[in-house]
Amino acid sequence: MRFIITGGTGLIGRELTENLAVDGHEVIVLSRTPERAEGLPHGARAERWDGRTASGWGPLADGVDAIVNLAGENIAEGRWTEDRKKRIRESRIHAGQAVVQAVEKATFQAKRNLIEVPIVENTIPHEVEAKFGPAQILLRPQRKGRGLVAGGTVRIICELCGIHDISSKFLSRTKNKLNIAKATIKALKKLKLEEKESVPLTDKQDSPKKQEPEQKEEKEE
Repeated sequence: MRFIITGGTGLIGRELTENLAVDGHEVIVLSRTPERAEGLPHGARAERWDGRTASGWGPLADGVDAIVNLAGENIAEGRWTEDRKKRIRESRIHAGQAVVQAVEKATFQAKRNLIEVPIVENTIPHEVEAKFGPAQILLRPQRKGRGLVAGGTVRIICELCGIHDISSKFLSRTKNKLNIAKATIKALKKLKLEEKESVPLTDKQDSPKKQEPEQKEEKEE
């Protein structure tokens, strides 16, 4: 899974980042000073943000599984004056608004990229092949009741599309799930319904008339 953590360089953020990365998840840590975010585990990286808006990092929310908001003024430092309490409150409000803005932009982008997948009797209308980066895949229609004879990534995408019977074959050796997913989507975009063209009859193009048998003339004797 893919996570974004705002305020991920703090005490709680670093611990959470470590645990998620150890479990094999991709973690993006948002920080005002990413160059200072040293010692991040393998699978985690730091990106810059201003702590107030989705500017610069908003596109990262597209396709993310979860956003954990830990950003805000440090409550353990300094006296709790009225001015400081205001800064603490506003820092959390701005961070929350930035997360909402990023999610809304990601949703809008997702709607723009919607595709329509033609399905005929629970399967695809024809065989299709596609390549994305090093990933190359072949999708084949299957008879009703055969099921999803496909690997994990391809299987999930086909299920989400409403396809119940299909088989897939990897034509490359890559194990990169993101490239496999994008190759699968690219293949589904190529699908088309095969329609037989029919020529309508017009006034000048009537159906052929049946020829009447010729009658032989009888000779008079």
